[in-house]
Order: sequence, then C-alpha cells, then structure tokens
Amino acid sequence: MNIQVDLQDSRSVEEYSAKIFAEEGLKLTEEDAKKFSFLYENKWIGITQYSHRLANGWTQSQEFVEILNENLEKAHTLEEATEALLTQMKLFGKQAVAEFVGVLCLLEAKANIHKNNDAIISEVRLMERSYFGYMKELVNSLNIDTNEDFSLIRPLNDEARGFIEWMFGVVDISLINRRELIKQALQSESYDELMLKLLITTRDLFEDASLLCGYLAVKLKLEEKYASLF
Repeated sequence: MNIQVDLQDSRSVEEYSAKIFAEEGLKLTEEDAKKFSFLYENKWIGITQYSHRLANGWTQSQEFVEILNENLEKAHTLEEATEALLTQMKLFGKQAVAEFVGVLCLLEAKANIHKNNDAIISEVRLMERSYFGYMKELVNSLNIDTNEDFSLIRPLNDEARGFIEWMFGVVDISLINRRELIKQALQSESYDELMLKLLITTRDLFEDASLLCGYLAVKLKLEEKYASLF
C-alpha cells in the first residue's frame, strides 16, 4: 500500500486506516489480516495477553472505583450519570490504548536496533510477569517519566499528532456506539451488577482498539519516532 499519510492530520490517518479493511468494512483485508496475525502471534508472542490485562485494568483499579462512585453521587439524572461514566471510560480507554501502542513502538524500535526480536523475546520469557516486568525495566532504563500522563506516546506528540487524535477517536467512537448499553447498566439494582454489566458491555472493546492502533502504528513505522530514546 503506497499511500502518502500526513501523520499530523487525523483525517489523513483515518483515510489510510480505512484501506486496511475489506470492502464490507468489518474485517481486515487478506493481506493485512496475515500481517496482523504475524505481528501478534509470531513476532511478539504473548503480547496479546499484555493488551488484555491493560484493557481490563479498570476492573482491578481502586482509583477507578472511587472516581466512579464520586461521579455517580454528583449526577442528578440518568443522562448525567451516563455522560460521567462515558467520560471516565474514555479516559481509561485512551490511557490503556496509548500505553499499548507506546510499548509496541518501543519493542519495535529496540528490535530494529538489534536487527531482530529473538533476543528480546528470550529476555521477556525470563522476566517475572513477562512483558509487564520487561517493559518496566526497559522504560526505567530509558528514563521515561511514567508519572506523566500518556508518557509512552510522548515521542509521537510532535511528529504524529494526527495519529494520536485518530487513536483517541477510535476509543471515543467505540464507547459512543455502546452508550445505550452503558446507560442500561447504570440502571442495575446493585453496584456489583453494574460492574458486571459494564464488564460485559465493554468486553474486548479496549483490547480490540489497542491491537488495531498498534498494528497501524507499526504499519506506519511509528517506532522510528522512538529510536532516539535508545
């Protein structure tokens, strides 16, 4: 696919992203499906489990629960509660997707330096908690300030702002499409029921977004923006 993409323009990135899907728009083209599978099943073995844990991290986050309770207490109507929850889920989703994309770009950048990824995979397998442990050490070694919001996509801020806007748009649209289901979940009779329905409603949403955005980042060679960190 020899198409010029303006990484500073989200519309240009959106047009490019549409090309990886077949005509019906729901499945990747045959070529991209093969590359997608190779990236996640062959090249970076086990990284889909990493994306799954990132995407579902809100279910284990005490901070998320506390903010949710606070926002729901402030809401006076179901519509206000729905908007508050959507806003909170959007922020978490963007953080999860951004972290995954940043991690994938760092791995790709390091693999480019070593000319292959075999050594990295070997190191990952030796680490406690696999990719989580490996990435913690790698990020620390690169002096990346993880206390800063969206720190792992900082290298994209100046040269690929359009990609970031497109990526965040993927999260926004995915959640907006499930707005009514989220609204229904808020009518649950108990907090446990609410959390269960939210989990079911958003199941795979952030993970699918992470994998899609990560694939497009690699396709656009955004790992090159990370080379200066090494």
